[in-house]
Amino acid sequence: MVAITVVLAFLFFITVDIIVLKVNGKTHPAFEKDVAETGSLIFNLNLEMPKDVLISKGHTMIKKLSQGLLQVGIDNFILRFLKNISLSENIVPGKILKRGDIIFKGSIINKPVKIYSPVDGIIKFVNADQTRNNKSMSGLNLIILPDNPNIHSSFLSGAKAVNWMNEELVKLEDFLTAHSGKPDLAGMTMYDGGKPVENSIELIIENNVEDFENLFLTI
Repeated sequence: MVAITVVLAFLFFITVDIIVLKVNGKTHPAFEKDVAETGSLIFNLNLEMPKDVLISKGHTMIKKLSQGLLQVGIDNFILRFLKNISLSENIVPGKILKRGDIIFKGSIINKPVKIYSPVDGIIKFVNADQTRNNKSMSGLNLIILPDNPNIHSSFLSGAKAVNWMNEELVKLEDFLTAHSGKPDLAGMTMYDGGKPVENSIELIIENNVEDFENLFLTI
C-alpha cells in the first residue's frame, strides 16, 4: 500500500511539473527531441537537418547519391528569404562547374541574390521544378558528378550542421538590427509573438542586399 502511495505521489508531482512547464511554454527534459535528428526550432523557424544531407557554408544542401553523384539544392534557411528563385544561365546537363560558379539566382526586395556551387564537377541532371517537393531538398536542384569523390572539409552534417545554423540565425538577428530601415521593428520580429523572420528580411535597406549575400552566401 505504501509503495502504491509513493508511486501515485510521484506521478502527481511529475504531472504538475509538466503542466507548469507547458503553461510557461517549455518542454520537460524527458520529452525533448534530439535536435541533431529533428532540427532546431529557433525564432519560430523549424530548420530541419536530415541525417543524409550535408550543408555548405554557402547555404546549399548536398546529398550523396549512388555512383558518386551529388544532389545539390538550396537549404531551408535561404529558401525562406529568397523570391523568384531560378537556375542561373547556361546551367544545363554536361556543363562543367567550378566551385564558386553561380548555379541559382533569387531576389530580396527585387535585388538579385546568387547561390554558388559548393563543388567542382559536371552537371548530369537538372531538376527545374521550383515547388518544394519534400522537406529535405528544394525541388530546384542539380545532380553533379564531382571531380573529387571526397566530401569537402567545410561541409557540415548532424549536430555540427544544427549548431552552425543556430549561429547563422544569431548572425541574421544582428544583421537585421544593423541593416534594417526600421531596426526597432526588426528586433521585435526576433522574439516570440513577433512576425516571422522570413518577413523581416523585407525590412532591410535595398543597398544592403549585397551585404546579405556576402555575409550568408559566400563559400
